[in-house]
Amino acid sequence: MLVTTHCGLYFDESAIAHAHSMATTEPYASAFAFLNQPYTSVDMLSLAMFRAFRWRILADDAAGQAVCLSLQSGHLFPPVKADALFHHHARTALACAQLLEMARNHPHFSYDVLTAWQAQIEPLLNAPTVGLVDQAWQIVLSLACGVVLEDDQRYQAALHQLKQVIETELHPEGFIPNLVQNSKGGALIRQGLVAQALVLGAQLATVVGDEVWQYEVRGVSVKTPAIYAVAYYEYPASWKWDTPPTTEEVEAFFAERFGFFEMLNRNMRQSVMLPTLKKIRPIFDPYGGGLTTLTHATAHVARQGWFRR
Repeated sequence: MLVTTHCGLYFDESAIAHAHSMATTEPYASAFAFLNQPYTSVDMLSLAMFRAFRWRILADDAAGQAVCLSLQSGHLFPPVKADALFHHHARTALACAQLLEMARNHPHFSYDVLTAWQAQIEPLLNAPTVGLVDQAWQIVLSLACGVVLEDDQRYQAALHQLKQVIETELHPEGFIPNLVQNSKGGALIRQGLVAQALVLGAQLATVVGDEVWQYEVRGVSVKTPAIYAVAYYEYPASWKWDTPPTTEEVEAFFAERFGFFEMLNRNMRQSVMLPTLKKIRPIFDPYGGGLTTLTHATAHVARQGWFRR
């Protein structure tokens, strides 16, 4: 049975308490400093996410009220455009789901926005998917829909689909065969998109009590393709499946998706990501979990090498 706390899509109250207990130590101190500085953005959703974190973490009532008003305006739920990529729509819908969860306990929250959000995402949930990238993002969006709307049947169906991807699509060496084999280009980007979706799905499920991070089939888990993808952030020239993307292309791609780096690192047995994380923290990824350095950072151990878990 689905048990939701409606705190955050990817974190709960214990994560908030832990962050406060570590507030004077790094990387939490830098994350709190970021949250306490002025923030402006022409992207309304990014601004709403920053305010949502001020409400949830700092109990800033005015920030929480501003998020509620933004949600009620409907401007954060953009119309689905036929010419936009499916995963772009899904990423925005997931960010809205995060806002809904974080603003839910504010006195000015209106439950009418749940109906509006559901109406906006139903076409995405029911759309036929073409390829594993779309399929993965649709699964995570279905998981989020189950949580936000307390729809256990939808959530359980999506959880089953997520586990099927782990069981059938992932190679023990880390690459995802359907995405990289016989590729004529863009394989690393596709691997990164699916890795991010799987990590977000695993973290979302963990918050409601399903330990997807520990779900393994022949030693393969969500972490396997994610580690593989993240490694090439540092070493894109080593990509072997098709023409390697440039360093600039890889940096730009991952810079918009750094949030899942913290989630992945938190769930790795031995951290191999500390040198990378030190360069990019504090991480604020409005469309991929928000200020994940504050909610998901953890203790690190000595580096063991990129392709070890």
